[in-house]
Amino acid sequence: MRKFEFVPAEKSQLKARVLISGAAGSGKTIAALELASALGSRVAVIDTENGSAALYSDKYKFEMLNLQPPYPPEDFVQAIKVAENSGFDVIVVDGITPEWSGSGGCLDLHTKLGGRFQDWAKITPRHRKFIQKILECSTHIICTCRSKQGYAMDEQSKKVTKMGMAPEQRDGLDYEMTLVFNIINQTHLAEATKDRTGLFDGKQFLISKNTGLEILEWLNSGTPAKSPAPTITDVRNLLISAGVKSIPDFKKVMMQVFGEEYSTLEELNQEQLLTLYEVMKNG
Repeated sequence: MRKFEFVPAEKSQLKARVLISGAAGSGKTIAALELASALGSRVAVIDTENGSAALYSDKYKFEMLNLQPPYPPEDFVQAIKVAENSGFDVIVVDGITPEWSGSGGCLDLHTKLGGRFQDWAKITPRHRKFIQKILECSTHIICTCRSKQGYAMDEQSKKVTKMGMAPEQRDGLDYEMTLVFNIINQTHLAEATKDRTGLFDGKQFLISKNTGLEILEWLNSGTPAKSPAPTITDVRNLLISAGVKSIPDFKKVMMQVFGEEYSTLEELNQEQLLTLYEVMKNG
């Protein structure tokens, strides 16, 4: 029988999980970059909007990956992994709507399977891995998302009524995030539709670097988090110092540690990188 034990609740330091939704031209990208500039010094932008983030490279410092269609969930997961392993402090995914409704995204994949209800059994796990990657990301992560008109049915009248704007993604995404900001069209003002921090309830404001600093202070107000996960550079340096300098030597180490043959560190996930780091560090 498993043993259960209650301990005093304690808030730990956290990494930001922020979703910014809004219509085209509402200022989602600038808002994301403003927050990112406060949350860390090294910023990675995964751009699915035809390189639009590059338009602001004169004002903000970041490195960019231009992600082109098709947009299966796995490509987003891999892009986030690469950014994590490269040692960035903040990852901006601008935006995540194509993963759901873009070319090669979940809706497109479902249609190509036949569009039947049972076909979601093959698509949903792939989408969940994408969401899980956002939640488990070792860095701060900010996602932008196009918004769409939300609707709800009145239980008594059975009439469908408009319920404001909602993220153009699978329902329930907003429940997973620390903060969800909706940018009101044309005004560029934001309101928090989901706020675990309690900092922005009932307010309308322009998202700025100061907004990011407020969020950062709240995130860091708990007990210190665990040491950051090692990057690919950290692991590579340990391998080199241990005399592993050729591909055959590297493959030999991979077989010893994982029982599988890998050719590059980029093929490893974060958990495998940590395992390899600990093995090499401890000799």
